Amino acid sequence: RMFETLACFGLSFLAGQIIFLDWFIDTFGNFANGFIMFFFVAWSAGRFGRHGVLLVIGMTALQALLGGVDGIGYFAADSEQTEMVNLWLYLFVLTIVGMTQALTISRNRESEAALHAGDERWRFALEGAGDGVWDWNLQTHEIFLSPYSKDMLGFPLDEQKISDQDWKSIIHPADYERLMYDL
Repeated sequence: RMFETLACFGLSFLAGQIIFLDWFIDTFGNFANGFIMFFFVAWSAGRFGRHGVLLVIGMTALQALLGGVDGIGYFAADSEQTEMVNLWLYLFVLTIVGMTQALTISRNRESEAALHAGDERWRFALEGAGDGVWDWNLQTHEIFLSPYSKDMLGFPLDEQKISDQDWKSIIHPADYERLMYDL
């Protein structure tokens, strides 16, 4: 994780220097444009959340302001022509994109964690009660058996799917007919 952190923020800093302060201008020319920073914002949003996005945007804002004030880099002409309106609009869009992505990813992770916690509580309750649970998807004909159900019915615990025939073989014929009628 430390290597990825250093790579993300170090490369982001280097890209900002190249784009906004004309580092390596002889090598890159005008190729380096401001949209490259969106890659670093997306990377930091996905891996480091809001704080990572704010760090990249803060570095970008500082570098872009320094370049604009010195009349070099991507926003060199912006200070004279638009009084830095383009720079502020750029930073606004960069912030909105990065924060939206970071918050969306954060909410997804929180939802997954809550779902996992609920699943663990459900599993704990089933194991504690000594009950087995089964579920039959009638559209795909997949049958899910909890580990305790598999153990009670004699199926191997590592077997992922139970076929219709396996299911039918363990149910009493009268119960199977009633079950099929109720479905």
